[in-house]
Amino acid sequence: MNKRVLGVLALTLTGCQPQVSQEVQTQTLRLGELQIRLDAPLWVSPQDFYPLGVTYTNLGSEPLNIGDPFGCRLIWRVVDVKTGKVPEPERQTNYACTTEARAPTILGAGESLSGRLSGIIDRFPKGEYRLGAETWQAVAGKDWRKLSPKPQEVRFEIR
Repeated sequence: MNKRVLGVLALTLTGCQPQVSQEVQTQTLRLGELQIRLDAPLWVSPQDFYPLGVTYTNLGSEPLNIGDPFGCRLIWRVVDVKTGKVPEPERQTNYACTTEARAPTILGAGESLSGRLSGIIDRFPKGEYRLGAETWQAVAGKDWRKLSPKPQEVRFEIR
């Protein structure tokens, strides 16, 4: 292959990669001594998942059991802003989490743990979306309604 063909091939392959906005909306919330920071991109190109960065920090002076915050990293309730419904595209992949229990995560005083959650947007059309309340349940567990300040809606665009 000559250099010209390789250059066109490289450009074609990189042009098809999913794109994610470098600009994010950030929310920092508390649940007792646990600080939770959520970083959500403003837009993404069509792809299977909407990536959410989550960082847990123990602000207390004692170790804190935060369970298994990344045991299931999937969020199903991504809602189309126009219709108020979760899209159900044809041939969408069915995703599931394992039920295998993992050891709880213990954060020492001042320690942090970062990871990623993924909103399922497989085959969703371009448009504006929001994350439902299940997002906060995935982030903070059963006590998500006790988050302070009250979590704000996360909106993003598929371009």
